[in-house]
Amino acid sequence: MKVINQKLIVIVPSSPSKVVKQQFSVVNPALLSKVSESFRTRITLSNRMKNNLKYNDCFDGREAVDKIAFIIKTTDRNLALLLGRALDFQKFFHDVTYEHRLRDSQNEFYQLKKMPSILSSTDNYEDPEENDLPTGDQPLWALTVPPEIANSVSEAEKKRQEAINELIYTEKDFVSDIMYLRECWMLPLLSQNIIPELRREKFVDDVFYNIMEIYNINSKFADALQKRQNSYAIVAQIGDIFLEYVPKFSPYIKYGAHQLWGKFYFENEKNDNPAFAKFVEDTERLPESRKLELNGYLTKPTTRLGRYPLLLEAILKQTPYGHPDSNSLPKVIILIKDFLSKVNSESGKSENRFNLQQLNDRLISSGSENIDLKLTEEGRQLVYKGSLKKSNETSDIQVFLFDHALLMVKVKIVNKVEQYKIYRRQIIQWIIVIWRNIT
Repeated sequence: MKVINQKLIVIVPSSPSKVVKQQFSVVNPALLSKVSESFRTRITLSNRMKNNLKYNDCFDGREAVDKIAFIIKTTDRNLALLLGRALDFQKFFHDVTYEHRLRDSQNEFYQLKKMPSILSSTDNYEDPEENDLPTGDQPLWALTVPPEIANSVSEAEKKRQEAINELIYTEKDFVSDIMYLRECWMLPLLSQNIIPELRREKFVDDVFYNIMEIYNINSKFADALQKRQNSYAIVAQIGDIFLEYVPKFSPYIKYGAHQLWGKFYFENEKNDNPAFAKFVEDTERLPESRKLELNGYLTKPTTRLGRYPLLLEAILKQTPYGHPDSNSLPKVIILIKDFLSKVNSESGKSENRFNLQQLNDRLISSGSENIDLKLTEEGRQLVYKGSLKKSNETSDIQVFLFDHALLMVKVKIVNKVEQYKIYRRQIIQWIIVIWRNIT
C-alpha cells in the first residue's frame, strides 16, 4: 500500500487472483481521509472494562469493521479490516493498551485520536497484514531446563511452570521498558537543549510523573522472582514474593490518576515545539523503541497492573489444592484488584477535572461579557455530554450537562485547537440564576 499525494492510497492484493471489483457508492476506500471522517461521525463510543481497568470513549474491533464495511458498501470483512488497519497505522485510533493493530473482535477496544493526521507525507503503509506489535523473546520453561527435569514432572506441573515462567520474563520486560524510558527519553530531555531550560525538569515530571517510583519497586520485585527461578529449576512457589511486594504498589494509583495529564503535556509540547517533535520522531524510530510510540510505553504501568490477575489465575489453575500458592495467590489477586479499583476511581476523578479544565480554557463568549460557569470549582461534575442536530444549522450543537448548569456550544477549530463558542447564552444564564436561587 503506497501513499500518493498524501491522501490517496492504493490497495495492492498479494495475488492478482484476489482482485475484487466493487463499486463504492458512498466513500471510495482509496480516499482514506474521507473514510476516517465518515467513521468518526458514525462510530458509537462508550466506556469499557478490560483486565479490571476502565477505558473511556471506546469502541470494539467488531464495531469498527462493521462501520467501515457499511461506509464502503462491502460485505467483505477482510477488506474492511485491511482498511481499518490502514487507519490504525496512521494513528487515527489505537488499541487501548497500544499492544496490537485492529482486530475483528468484540473483546478488543480502541480509542480515537483527538486530532488525527491521516496519511502524513513521511509515512508509507507497507505491511497491511501486520497485526501484533513486536515483543521480546518468550522462551518456554521446558527449553530452559535439562530435559530430564522437564520430563520428571506431570503435565499439570509443566503448565504451572510455563505460567510462572511467563510471569517472570514479562516482569523483566516491564522493568526493561521503564529503564528504556529513563535512558532514551527522560535523561536526554533533561540533558539536551530540546525543552527550554526553565521548564525542562517540570516537563519531564509532568509527562513521566512518578514512573521511577514504580521502577524502584518492580525492579526489586523482578529481581526476587528471578532469584527464585535461578535457585530452583522447578519453582516451588511465588505467592510469598507477591505478598511481600504487592502491598507496596500504591505508586500505581498516583501514576494512573496522572496519566491523562501526562499524555496531554506530551502532545501539546510536540505540537508547539519543533525540536521536541523531531526528538520524538527520531527516538520512536530507534531499535530500542520496538516500533512502539511513547504513549504506548506510558500506558504500560496500568496495563501491567491489570495483567497480574490474569497471569496469577493461570498459575492458580494449575496449582493443586493444599499447595502454599493455592492459599496465597487468591489473597494476592484480591489485593491487586483493590489497587485496580482505586486506579479506576482516581483516574475517573482526574479525567473529570481534566475535561472541565479543558472546557473552561477553550470556552469563548459571543459578546464582550465573560460568563464564569465555575467549572474548575472543587466537586464540580460533568454529568453528560452529547450533540444536537438542528435542520437549519450547518453544524452540530454540543451539549454539556453539569451538576449545576446546562451548556450548549458550537465547536470551532482555531490553529488546530478546538474552541467552544457559547450558543444561546441566555439559556445558560437562566439556568445559573435558578441554581443560585436554589443553593
